[in-house]
Amino acid sequence: MMIMSLRASLNSRVPQSAAIISIGTVAAGLHLSFPISCRDLVAVLEPIQLAFELNAGTCSGSCAITMGNDGLVHYTGAIHDSGLLGAKYVAITSIPVIPFTDGFVGPIIIAHLDHVGGTLSLSTRNSTWDETATDARIADNWAAVKRAAPSAKTQFGTDTGAIDLIDALATTASGVFVFKLL
Repeated sequence: MMIMSLRASLNSRVPQSAAIISIGTVAAGLHLSFPISCRDLVAVLEPIQLAFELNAGTCSGSCAITMGNDGLVHYTGAIHDSGLLGAKYVAITSIPVIPFTDGFVGPIIIAHLDHVGGTLSLSTRNSTWDETATDARIADNWAAVKRAAPSAKTQFGTDTGAIDLIDALATTASGVFVFKLL
C-alpha cells in the first residue's frame, strides 16, 4: 500500500500561489459532491495501480499500470516466449466507458505491441517495456477514472489473426488512447 501525505495528494490539484485551500474547493475541482471527508478525498487522490497476468500461446508474462491524479500513466510489462518460433504480441488494457467533463464518453485504452523471439530465432526470447505518458483528460476526469478503474480488462494476443483483430478494433474504436500501437 502506498502512503501519501495530504499535501502530496493535493499538490497537483492546487495552484502554487494558493495560500489557503479548502476541501470543498478541491472536491469541486474533482467533480465530487460536497461534503466529503478528508480521508475520502485522499482515497480519491491516491494513484490507481493495476496488474495483469498475460498468457497466450507460448508467450506469458505480466503488465502493470500506475495512474496518478495528475494524468501521469506508467505502463510496464515483461513477456517471455517459451516456443520454437518467435511471436508478435499485443496487450491492450481498457478502462470502461467514462463520461468526460467535455461531453466525450469513451474508454481509456492503454496498449503495447512488440515481438519476442523463440528458440529457433536470433531475437531475444524476452521483451520488456517501461513507458510513461501524461494525459490531461485523465487528470481532468480523475474521479470518474478512479471509479471505473476496478473494472479494467486486459486483452493479450500472440497470433497474427488476434493481433490484426485487436489492432483493427483499437484503430477504429473511439476512446482516450494513452499510448499508440507501433
